[in-house]
Order: sequence, then C-alpha cells, then structure tokens
Amino acid sequence: MFKFSSVPCLILTFMAGFPPAVCADDGNAKDKEVELETLDVISVTPVHGVGLPKDKVPAYVQSATSEDIDRAEVLDLTSYLNRNLGSVTINAAQNNPLQPDFNFRGFTASPLLGLPQGLSVYVNGVRYNDPFGDTVNWDLLPESAIQSINLFGGANPLFGLNTLGGALSVQTKNGFNAPGHQLEVYGGAFGRNVISAESGGNDGTLGYFVNIRHFGEDGFRNVSPSDALNVYGSLSWRSENSTLDFTALYGDTQLTGNGPSPVELLRQNRNDVFTSPDITENDSKFFTLEGTHWLTDAVQLAGNGFYRKTKTHSFNGDASNFVNCSEAGELYDANSGVPVFPLFPNNDEFFSFLADNGISRESDNPGECPDEITDLAGSNDLANFILRDQNGNLIGFDEEDDALNAINNISNRTQESFGGTGQITFQQKLFGLDNQFIAGFSYNRGLVDFNSQVEITQLLPSRATTRSGVFVPEDATGLKGATTSWSGFFNNALDLTESVTFTV
Repeated sequence: MFKFSSVPCLILTFMAGFPPAVCADDGNAKDKEVELETLDVISVTPVHGVGLPKDKVPAYVQSATSEDIDRAEVLDLTSYLNRNLGSVTINAAQNNPLQPDFNFRGFTASPLLGLPQGLSVYVNGVRYNDPFGDTVNWDLLPESAIQSINLFGGANPLFGLNTLGGALSVQTKNGFNAPGHQLEVYGGAFGRNVISAESGGNDGTLGYFVNIRHFGEDGFRNVSPSDALNVYGSLSWRSENSTLDFTALYGDTQLTGNGPSPVELLRQNRNDVFTSPDITENDSKFFTLEGTHWLTDAVQLAGNGFYRKTKTHSFNGDASNFVNCSEAGELYDANSGVPVFPLFPNNDEFFSFLADNGISRESDNPGECPDEITDLAGSNDLANFILRDQNGNLIGFDEEDDALNAINNISNRTQESFGGTGQITFQQKLFGLDNQFIAGFSYNRGLVDFNSQVEITQLLPSRATTRSGVFVPEDATGLKGATTSWSGFFNNALDLTESVTFTV
C-alpha cells in the first residue's frame, strides 16, 4: 500500500530559502493522507502473460518478491517458503540443506526418485519437474536468481499433469525488473560459506542480468562436505508492444547427505556417521526463450520454448543386505574352488531352501544367516545359491578380515527435455462486461537414460566403503525411455460485478 501526504507550505519555503510570503495558502494546508490500493496481478497460466488481479483468481495464491526473499535471509527457496508461506513444511530426509522434501497441503515436490510427487513447479513458464519421476532438484534453482513466486493451492489442470495439490510458479530476474549490482558474502559454523554476485541493467531497449552463486560447507557431521555452483544469465529486449527474454541457468553441485546413525554411535560422538559416502552430483543446463506481443490494445500473444539437460550421479555406501554366514563357520574348503565364506541372496527363495532342509530363520533377525547352515557345509545344492558377479564368478571371501560386509549403490540418470507453450489473450467486453479469455497449447518431450548397480565391497574401520569392482547382475537395472505430452487449455474470467468474477 502506498501512502502520500501533503506537506505544510511553511516547511517547504524554509527548506528552499524563500520567504513565506511567496507561498499562497489555497485553504488545503492541513495534513491529508491518500491511500492507493495495491493491485497484485497474477498469471493464471504457466506463461507469464497479461494476468488477473489476485482477488479474481479462483484459487488460494501466495506470492513473494525478490525483496521479500532477501529480507528473510534464507539459504534457499524452500527455506523461504517454509518460513513465510502457509500450509508449507519441509523435511530433510536426504540429510542435506539443498535437498529437502517440499510439502504443501500434504503433497510433495522432492529430489528423491520414487517418492510420490503431487506438485508442479514452473520456471519462466517452463515445467521444472524432471521427466523421470517428476522430481525437483532444488539445488539447481538458486534463490538469488528469483524475481517473484506464486504458489497456487489445489488441483489445477492449467498447470499440466500431476498438479494434484498445487503449483509453484517462479519468475527469474532480468535487466528490467532487477537493475543494479550486488555482492553478498556470508559464512558460519561447520565451514559454511556463500558468495553471490549479480549485475543487471538496461538502456530502455536492451537489458542484461547475470548472477553467480557458490555455496560450500563441511557439514556438522564427519565426511559431509557439500559444494554447489549456480550461474544464471539473461538477455532481454523491449519495445512498445513486445518483449523477448532469453535465459540460461547452469548448475554443478556435489551434495553429501549421510543417513541416520544408531543411538549407540551418537552417544560416543554426535558427529559420527554410520556409513559413508552418500553423494549426489548434479550437472544441469537450462535454456528458455519467452516473449509477448500485443497485436492490438486488447489482444496479446505470449509463448516460450525451452531445452534442459540434467545429469545425476549418486553413490551411496551402505552396510550389506546380503546374507553373510561367516559367523556360523566355514562352509567350504579353501581348495574347493568355492569361497570359504560365500554370500547368499536375502530373499524368500533362499530361506525356503533352508527351511526345506530343516533350517529355520532367526526369529530376532530373520535376514541373518542361521547357525545351523553349517549342516549343509560343502553341499552342491547350497552352492547353487551363492551370488555370482558380472563375470560369473562366485562371490565370497576366504579370510574373516576380508569380509564383504558392505555395498555401494550406484546410479546414473541423464534427462533431456524440450518443448514450448503458446497462448493468446483477449481482453474485450462480453455482453457489455469486462472479460478476459485465454487459450493456448503446450508440448513437452522428455528423454530418459537411467541405470543402477550394486557393488559388493568392504566397510572400513571408519565406516566408509571401498571399491571392489564386484557387481551383482541381478540387482542391476537399466532403462531408456521417452515421454511426450500435448495439451490445450483455456481460461475465461467474466466480471459479473466489481466484486464477483465468473471463471471457467
């Protein structure tokens, strides 16, 4: 809300150095205050076109600007949303500050593959959810590059598939909406440091903006460093009837999110981790081109096109989930060509085989090896269940000090997406009433290449895993796929009265 107040003439004359006689009193010298209502305009579709006043949008919308985010002094976008917007929570299931699960009204947008996602995220009118699993990598979207946000509540078909609980629309900075220069440097405990530098400007026709941000920390736990570099830039053009903006966003992050530790371990040292490492590396390139053009005073064309490529590599060291029978005793002779202490799969087929031979599972730890398995020592039938590696060799060890008691879960994802959206807006009266009609189309294409594998290895005294080059083919997965979506949409808002709008 803006406020303007009249100033007594005597004060003005004193400041200017003129005698009071030169100022005439028009009879309105007493203080008056004029209040002008703030009008928030919201884009009701992903494309940032004309928009509607916020009170005419048939949804609960929460908004914020870059100034709001700066005042909050938060680390990332999700932290701001959590602290300042309603019905929002975040949790750190990935144990890294840049990899939170963002929850809004019970629906989630998360970087964790396999977690049910129910929120759509758009950046400059482009769908930001990944093609594979609809995941959202918050670490690749720096808060320092954001100009404004709108959080829509409820299912909304205008924002595409899987918009079950709401949609988050983000608009980034350019040389026209964020001119000026800024440098921000801060640090804190556990080696945390953030450096952000930006510069923007325009000459009325052409504009530029660039932002570089680096985040680093050692983490409050052992072997938990993280590093994130984000580079954002935009080139803009403006004329009397048209706008054009090209943006580029690059991200390169290495984030550590070690899992929970047992209480017994934490009693010894609160900084210890149970197993390590647990690293996610992202490399992303994201380009958008968006523009608007007024055909007449009441008709506007708007649209965008985009290309994005993201590579994700994850490496997670864990305790082994395979059956290790070394505590029961030697099962094969060292000269038999079979490992003395072989590894077995932790599945129902293996334990059913043991049950058929009168060997039951441990009641307290049903996934562990029963001591009675030594009754089958040297058995060929038992040898048929021993795990084999990618070369067909039996997996196991001959010395207890060389126990294979850990695994590395390794995965790689490469995702490419491209497409565009176009819309036309008519702001002409209908039946003598103010009316806005928007119609548009959208096309999105996604390409996915995913693979994962399990490496059997050792757990060091530091509880970090080693590399062995021994992989289990049965636990490897790989897929290549593509997704294509076409959609059409329209929205009509008819003002029945000054305070009542009918929307279809």
